[in-house]
Amino acid sequence: MFAEAARLAGPPGEVAETDGGWLLRGRDGRQGGWAGALQAEGPKWSAPVYGFELEVRVAERPAVRFVGLPTTPSLERDLALVLPDGLSAREVEAVLREAGAPLLERAWPFDQFRHPELAGRSVAWRLVFRAADRTLRDDEVDPVVERMVKILKERLGVARREA
Repeated sequence: MFAEAARLAGPPGEVAETDGGWLLRGRDGRQGGWAGALQAEGPKWSAPVYGFELEVRVAERPAVRFVGLPTTPSLERDLALVLPDGLSAREVEAVLREAGAPLLERAWPFDQFRHPELAGRSVAWRLVFRAADRTLRDDEVDPVVERMVKILKERLGVARREA
């Protein structure tokens, strides 16, 4: 338990067992904490009392970047795909993002089902497209979706589900 608390507390170190408990030493050799039995009065039937002390270091966080709200509307499509067994949605998402760039803003699976007549499983995806400088038209997005389906078929064996 002390080792887990030490791991969460800050920079990596090494927990070593000592005569009276445990000691945490950082990579730089400095003591970063200890744990062990405490001297406490209690009834004879009570269990020993343990305590620990850890130096908690605040991790540096990268500066937060804010992105302005979009000024153009999005265009959404739902795409039902048949995924072979063993293929993860994460792999499909990576190909969708690559093939849909730069217009694809977001993609996420929202439905899944299996049918005995279907080889694999059907996963439905919501695709959100947006251009920062203009309102997209259907005739701009449709070819992107077709390209995505073609690349998915070539790379992963994923097919578009019909009906």
